[in-house]
Amino acid sequence: TFASRMLDELGVLADHDQVTTLVADPSVLISEVIADVYLGDERWQRLGWDLARALGRQAVLNPADRLYPPEAAARLRLEFAATVRDVFDQRKRIRRVFSYDDMIGRLSAALSDPVNGDAAAEILGQRFSVVLVDEFQDTDPGQWAFLKAGFAQRSALILIGDPKQAIYRFHGGDIETYDQARRQAGSLLRLGTNHRSDPEVVRGIENLFGPIDLGSPGVPIKLERVDTARTLPRIRWDGSGEPAEVVRVRAIDPGHDIKIVEARDSIASDLLVQLARLLDSGYQLCDPDGRWRRVHPDDIAVLVSTNSVGRQIHSRLVEAGYSAVFTGERSVFASQAAQDWLIMLQALENPDRWHQRRAMLTSLIGWTSADIASADADDLVEMTSL
Repeated sequence: TFASRMLDELGVLADHDQVTTLVADPSVLISEVIADVYLGDERWQRLGWDLARALGRQAVLNPADRLYPPEAAARLRLEFAATVRDVFDQRKRIRRVFSYDDMIGRLSAALSDPVNGDAAAEILGQRFSVVLVDEFQDTDPGQWAFLKAGFAQRSALILIGDPKQAIYRFHGGDIETYDQARRQAGSLLRLGTNHRSDPEVVRGIENLFGPIDLGSPGVPIKLERVDTARTLPRIRWDGSGEPAEVVRVRAIDPGHDIKIVEARDSIASDLLVQLARLLDSGYQLCDPDGRWRRVHPDDIAVLVSTNSVGRQIHSRLVEAGYSAVFTGERSVFASQAAQDWLIMLQALENPDRWHQRRAMLTSLIGWTSADIASADADDLVEMTSL
């Protein structure tokens, strides 16, 4: 990531151990720390396990959030959250691991350091004369802190964002940071034409948000109507020629309390119903060449908030008979395709019998064990010469 590269470039000016390991999903360590803290002091157990777990996760997953001075009624909760945050940081140091949030925090700390901060910021400012931040509405306070400290007043800092697209609140992005940056901007340009979405999608989103003000008191962020470059829809009812309903909001009945596990199961079940509706009720998509066709499963994507939810949705889709692929926070080098490429390269470097046959079984060649067993000498020679 960008923050990781910048930490490497700053060297000793940043508090970053080069031999530590990045943990993309620290959920196991988070659960371990919360449980250890909770069981380690009887005071915390007065909170109850469910509340304690929620408080701990909120404190750890949002490290930039300030823990406000406790009032009497909330003192126990805030002390528990602060303790979990401290123990989590200590345990990461001991195990020599760090998270994405740590990268952001360390870079921000290096650039705002009272002794070395100016020198660190000068290095980055000279390195990048122009800095363009896309999807800025999903930027959290920590990310904005290092962007402002490192590049504001030093580089041409261009921020591109749309507040109503702030979909990553669960990753720390917030409208307050967008608002703060907007107020500090030297100039503001508005992009008034949507070149991506169908007109019905744009109008549907506008109707959904209505005349809402996303800003803060005194600094309004009004949602203005935008034009669309497209004039015709790309999805319709089969044979009708009429545009399909393209923006729908689904919600769990708020009439009664429901546990998180039950809510997620209900959402997954409803998702299957909506998916079947798209695939089996005559919806059509328009291909780039102008031809209409039925909607296929690979036309559909499901956005989820966490890997665990993604795995649950993927499992339900597979159980229902759909060909589904789950893409989480996994490195491409850990994929089966990458492993197959490695095996192929090893066979090219070491063209012996074992490496060749191993390469034949990869998806890149597609042989089976039966193919290898029944192959004659000519088949094997031809494969070797590829």
